Amino acid sequence: HRLGRPPHQYRTPQTPHASAARAAPSASTTTTTSFQTPDGRKVPVAIGVTGINSRCISANILIAAPPSAVWDILTDYDNLSKYVPNLVASRVKPHPTGGIRLYQEGAQKVVGFEFRAAVTMDMVESCGDASEPKGLRRINFSLVDSLMFGEFDGEWRLQPYSRKRVGEGYEYTSQLSYRV
Repeated sequence: HRLGRPPHQYRTPQTPHASAARAAPSASTTTTTSFQTPDGRKVPVAIGVTGINSRCISANILIAAPPSAVWDILTDYDNLSKYVPNLVASRVKPHPTGGIRLYQEGAQKVVGFEFRAAVTMDMVESCGDASEPKGLRRINFSLVDSLMFGEFDGEWRLQPYSRKRVGEGYEYTSQLSYRV
């Protein structure tokens, strides 16, 4: 494997509480649920009601891996469904101006029925903006097409969290955040 070990084998030491990067709805309209990682940890996911049939979903997780390894997984768009829970398809499509256009399909069981939704999004990757914290990387995405969603915009945010000297090298922890 090009990262040294499969991503699901990277230890995830702890999870900070989920938080939204944009203005959060009032506490009375935000609920927290969780998903389970392959290593059995529960990751809190905040779901805020932002309007009729509109939600802001966000989560954070610490991953015991260097940011470069996590970034390689996030930007391997054709293989994301191997690592993102409930994502059943992910593939790059032609973009009219040479950017990154991505088709994704998610599926989840809700009260015994399988709910599926598909989106086509434009992705914009950014690394190392001088006005932001050192090492911050982002993937901003915006909706191009969907039969299910009128709006689907957000970002993945990745940044170094810690670096610890171990023998001749270092052990890294990265913080990954998601907001849609």
